[in-house]
Amino acid sequence: MKNVLENWTTTTDELLSNIIDYTSEEITCLLSSMGLIGIRDKGQIEDLEKYIFLHGNDQEIYSSDERLFIEGVGSVYLYNDVNRRTNKGIVSTKIIAVDLSRFVDAVKSCFFFMKVVNKATDGFNIFFCKTSEGLFVGCRLYDKDEFKNCTLSVPITTNLELENLSQRLMYLPDTDEFISYYSAVVEAIEYKESIIRDYDLEIMLKRGVNFSYLDMLSEIEKNYDINLDYAKEMYYKSFELNQCNDIVYDYSSVMDSLRFIKSQKMNTLEMLFEAEEMALLANETEQQNKQILQLTNESNDSDTSKENMLKEHLDNPELMIKILKAQRGL
Repeated sequence: MKNVLENWTTTTDELLSNIIDYTSEEITCLLSSMGLIGIRDKGQIEDLEKYIFLHGNDQEIYSSDERLFIEGVGSVYLYNDVNRRTNKGIVSTKIIAVDLSRFVDAVKSCFFFMKVVNKATDGFNIFFCKTSEGLFVGCRLYDKDEFKNCTLSVPITTNLELENLSQRLMYLPDTDEFISYYSAVVEAIEYKESIIRDYDLEIMLKRGVNFSYLDMLSEIEKNYDINLDYAKEMYYKSFELNQCNDIVYDYSSVMDSLRFIKSQKMNTLEMLFEAEEMALLANETEQQNKQILQLTNESNDSDTSKENMLKEHLDNPELMIKILKAQRGL
């Protein structure tokens, strides 16, 4: 197996997916190097058609396009389920690897594959796909809109990109708690190295360019004699960078074209997950509100303490704005 790893680290201009033969041994070695499976775990080879129609949910109905795709995939590699807990149940995690190199559209074939497998099986599915354009890692998403029920990494075409992804996945929490594990997997897969994750970018992702946000920064500068030019500059640069990246890796049109792949039954796991996630988000919001309230109460002692409080949070302009609004009773 070590010879396989040595081949991957060879410096070459050839596409990484062309170097990897994607045999059962190589897939197992790749997944274990990412920490997704144990080094001694052995995958089971199964024909996708048999897996879906014999072992999948027998209540599902598949269109002619879905059946044609399923028949054309061939063998898949399945790894043992791992159960993780939520507050109200158990979620099974499965890892499924497949070679989709025969399909012309790499991204669409990955999404097609993930969606039909999600339709046929319950639980949290993690996917490892070889295509003509590189390697991809994807997973199931628990979203209110069923057509958004999976996500996909950017194409992995070089050894360095494979190493970076492996490092992110290696740091997944070693826990039997499903919510924290799920969130970490999604974050690792959707990570884009060219995007700097900071408070300005998070604001922009949610709302686009927010001029009222910039106005508040200017007001803080004027009232408290603080220079926040760096925050404004980071805000605009992040916006421009994300626009460029979205053009390259926007998968929404692909997912939209596959809306016809949908389940006939309601997934109770998705409702369970959504309820627990909302509870966690509510708790985080409550903690943040308590922090702001505490800082606001402390600030009532004097104008000097207000100014000092804001200066203590120069690295987080959005929190400064929240504190300022709280001081004003907004």
